[in-house]
Amino acid sequence: MRMKLTQYGYASDPYMDSYTRKGQGSSHKLERGISCALTDSAKHALGAHPGDWIQVHLVGGGVQLRRFDDRAPEADNRCDLYNVDGYQTGLGDHAEITLGGSPHTTPTVSKSHHH
Repeated sequence: MRMKLTQYGYASDPYMDSYTRKGQGSSHKLERGISCALTDSAKHALGAHPGDWIQVHLVGGGVQLRRFDDRAPEADNRCDLYNVDGYQTGLGDHAEITLGGSPHTTPTVSKSHHH
């Protein structure tokens, strides 16, 4: 399902709160490059539960596998990526979000290597 894609947890995040600063999500400790937050409407639209793995299909190509660890405010369908190391440019402002996957079945992006 296509939805808005945002990022949070980086040092200059204008919406930083005390829980995020401490690395505490609403359902799990926030982990670098793993955690994401969903708004309530996005959670219901996907049928997601805290701890579920979510595939974020980026508009520019590639897939990020994220765990639903936190709740994002607002009412729109939105996935908020926890990027504590800094805002990542080039991810786009929308993505195709699907439920499923696990860290043991990480989707691989095929790259052909010709030498």
